[in-house]
Amino acid sequence: MRPYFLATKIRYIAVGNEDDRENGQTSHFVPFVLPAMQSIYRALSTFGLQEDIKVSTATYSAVIMDAYPPSKASFKDMSFMGPIINFLAQTGAPLLANIYPYFGYTGDTEHIPLPYALFASPGVVVQDGEYGYTFRCNGGCYVFCCRKS
Repeated sequence: MRPYFLATKIRYIAVGNEDDRENGQTSHFVPFVLPAMQSIYRALSTFGLQEDIKVSTATYSAVIMDAYPPSKASFKDMSFMGPIINFLAQTGAPLLANIYPYFGYTGDTEHIPLPYALFASPGVVVQDGEYGYTFRCNGGCYVFCCRKS
């Protein structure tokens, strides 16, 4: 990668996608996510690229419990997510999150307005203490989960 680094715009490497112990299609990958992230980070460090290219993983809302209000959110499986969050904090990398507000809307059209799900809400839809969310409620859940880790 080093010979091509300057000619590319690689900023992140995502290890895994929506891996979750409770998902039969991805549960067998869970034990390998963090070790793979660490291995890739070490390889990048060997070439001095660890500050330019961050190593992370992509997750999704199924790894969160008690998502409403966002301040109550926490990771379902801290034995999996906790060490990953610690690694990300140590390396200065973000947690990548696949956020699907439309799925929330289709599951509860009575309480979730369509503009909220389409990122077009003109005002606060969810009030959580001092935080008001127009459409970032899902992202707020991740912020609170990471703070609790």
